[in-house]
Amino acid sequence: MNMEAKEPIRRNKDLQPLSRDHHHSLLLCWKIRTGFSKGVATDRIKRYADWFFEHHIRPHFEMEEKHLFPILGNSNELVKKSDGGAS
Repeated sequence: MNMEAKEPIRRNKDLQPLSRDHHHSLLLCWKIRTGFSKGVATDRIKRYADWFFEHHIRPHFEMEEKHLFPILGNSNELVKKSDGGAS
């Protein structure tokens, strides 16, 4: 097994905010899982998840659709999977 340390992927500085958004969304998942394990009320977790979606995830998707999808084109698999390529 090759255990060489891998260099982190360097993102274009213009894409770094979107990359950070992805990281913050992964942290949301961790927070939800931690909340459940600590017995946090599900309605409290849902309110936070709903808030996070409206203020972070939805704007992130809108940014990708507005700026990245036109560059990738409607035939790109990632655009098709998001349904952003629907005509």
